[in-house]
Formats: sequence, C-alpha cells, structure tokens
Amino acid sequence: MDDWRPGSGRSSGRRLPEDSSGEEDAGWRERLWDALDVGATLGSIGGAVAFVLTQEALLVGLPVVLPLLALFASRRREALRLEARRA
Repeated sequence: MDDWRPGSGRSSGRRLPEDSSGEEDAGWRERLWDALDVGATLGSIGGAVAFVLTQEALLVGLPVVLPLLALFASRRREALRLEARRA
C-alpha cells in the first residue's frame, strides 16, 4: 500500500502553500472588510426601509446591529492599512 502514515517517512504529495507577500495577504483582507462595511451599510438602509414599509417587529434589529458591524469592519480595514504602511 502506498498510503501515507505518520512516521513512515512518506509524504502525501501535498505541498504547503508558498509564503505569499504581506501586501497580497493584506490586500484581500482589506477588500473583505471593505465589502463587509459596504454590505452592512446598505443592509441597514434596506432594513430601515423595510421596517418602515412593513412595520415588522423582526426588522427593527437590522438598522441597529448592521451599523455596528459596519463600524467594526471599517476600523479593522483601517488597522490593516496602517499595518501595511508600517511594513
């Protein structure tokens, strides 16, 4: 059998990913936090409009919670930008 077993000295043929540069790593993370920020902002606006139009009590949380998520995402994005500038 050609199975990989711990301690057998054989590798599974899988390779570990190469270390990518910090710029590329920070780039996708910054885009992720930016997308979360925009999505949460638009979701809070849409949730507020839906609440006003339907008067559904379950929707009252959207305009409250989503701006907090947008604030967290924007702060995290700015922290990543500062970290990238320092490096």
